[in-house]
Amino acid sequence: MLRPAAAIAIALFMACSEASASNEPKTSSDSLSVRGCAAVALAGSVETQAARWSAIAAARDAAAARRNAAPELRLHSGALIAPSGFYDPAITNLGQYDFKLAMDLNLFDGGRRRRDRARSETSARQADAELTATSSAAGLEAARLASEVLLTRGGIERRRDQESWTARVLEAVRSSARAGLRSPSDVNRLQLDLQTLAMDRADLESSLASSARALGAFLDPASAGARFEAVRDTTWTDASPSQSDSSSVFRRFEGSADVRRAEAAAGVTRLDLDSARRLKAPQVGLSVDAGLAGTDLTQVAPPGSDGSGSDLGDRLRRDLGASLSLDMSLPLNRPGLGSTVAAREADLKAAELRLTRARSVARLGALDLLSRWNDGARRLAAAQSAATLAESNLLRVRSLYFAGSVSLLELLDSRRAWLDATDREAAARHDLHLVYIESEIAR
Repeated sequence: MLRPAAAIAIALFMACSEASASNEPKTSSDSLSVRGCAAVALAGSVETQAARWSAIAAARDAAAARRNAAPELRLHSGALIAPSGFYDPAITNLGQYDFKLAMDLNLFDGGRRRRDRARSETSARQADAELTATSSAAGLEAARLASEVLLTRGGIERRRDQESWTARVLEAVRSSARAGLRSPSDVNRLQLDLQTLAMDRADLESSLASSARALGAFLDPASAGARFEAVRDTTWTDASPSQSDSSSVFRRFEGSADVRRAEAAAGVTRLDLDSARRLKAPQVGLSVDAGLAGTDLTQVAPPGSDGSGSDLGDRLRRDLGASLSLDMSLPLNRPGLGSTVAAREADLKAAELRLTRARSVARLGALDLLSRWNDGARRLAAAQSAATLAESNLLRVRSLYFAGSVSLLELLDSRRAWLDATDREAAARHDLHLVYIESEIAR
């Protein structure tokens, strides 16, 4: 059973995945897009499942509080046997018994049950906000790990390609060195560069393994450290946020879990203040019962009022009856009531200030996300341009090197500049895509 906020967020992810499915390359069925990884964690991580059960418990408590307003029915029975001669006749009626069906109804309780219902409903909203916050955090972390797997895997592939390229250049330079056309130092420099690429790749492979294990634990809590690397890219937009994107982000932040928690906390303090103010309210209760009640258990059928004998049926008919009782209580003096009310008023002011702060932080968070989105789009565009220029320069310098017009150091420097530029482009795309998925997920 899913709480509404989680279900909406999951539906959003699935809808986005389906909408982009036609643009994504066909892959094996055991791979997941970045959005798919986020959706699985959003719905099924251990933290999300625990928060969901807490939300279910709070919702059922709220349902119980609503039903507690109905009249209460109960069976009451008791018996006391006091044989003649064992007690002073002035204080005993020779035993008594009763067997009754009773109904209790609070006619006026100063709003206590109403506040109990409101408090339980507020707790349910708090639990729902916790579920949203927990599932959102799990979804964002899974998306970050999946994107990290893609980023690191891309870096490994680029270095593997450069190792292959450097190895081919090394063979050509070795042949030229044997023919006396190249310096042996070029061979040594290329061997060192090849080892550096291999070490960088090994570091990235270690980072990939760590991210893949963490992602596997999110997707399957029982995976026991299994790695999940079958992540495919999601079709993203590299553009800045549109007006509709900005409106959607503001709506999500204004209704975020932090704001809802602050609203619930303020609601609880209002109920506490109302309870304090009504501590001197009157209490009125009504009880109605019907059944059997009688005295003198020394005989099964005591004699009637005229002294004649009677049977059990006569006794039960005589003991059968009903009663109604009204109970009222009105406190006259509560010495600490003024201080208690003042304390609850102070609590309410503090809660309202925290709510104001939470709403302000939510607006700032939305502005920050949109700012990061705009900056990320600009950074990615600049990084793409730099990577294109670096690739063009590498191709030109490589041709010049084999023509003997530039040195090996210039060639390696241009290759390193291209690798740095492509790494920056991949990192910029990684950051932008994380901002994009953060804008999609429920807060």
